[in-house]
Amino acid sequence: MGKILVVDDSASARSEICKHLEDAGHTTIPAGNGSLGIEAFQQQSGNIQLIISDINMPVMDGITMAEELQKLENRKIPPIIIVTTESDKALKDRGKKAGVLVWVIKPINPTSFLTVVEKILNM
Repeated sequence: MGKILVVDDSASARSEICKHLEDAGHTTIPAGNGSLGIEAFQQQSGNIQLIISDINMPVMDGITMAEELQKLENRKIPPIIIVTTESDKALKDRGKKAGVLVWVIKPINPTSFLTVVEKILNM
């Protein structure tokens, strides 16, 4: 199963996503904002297979985190899923340029969300 970085400033949202993933057999690494997400990614030294992130967070938002991850030297950046209430086309375009593969609108449907996660991990 996959090792997944889950980045969300809402402890309850982060906990809910982690629980769904862990119930499906995945290992999760939680982080409370994009800056902490980058730190966790670097500490895991390439073991993370997927990043799931909210957009609107203090310190560093999810799209900026994705952009900053792309700048890291000698690192393969895993696929990124954005889970958010935002549906603005300009934000989606910026996310796509930063490596965001899938955009999921909250609230998530656990079954379809896990289906998306499994498809990405098996690519």
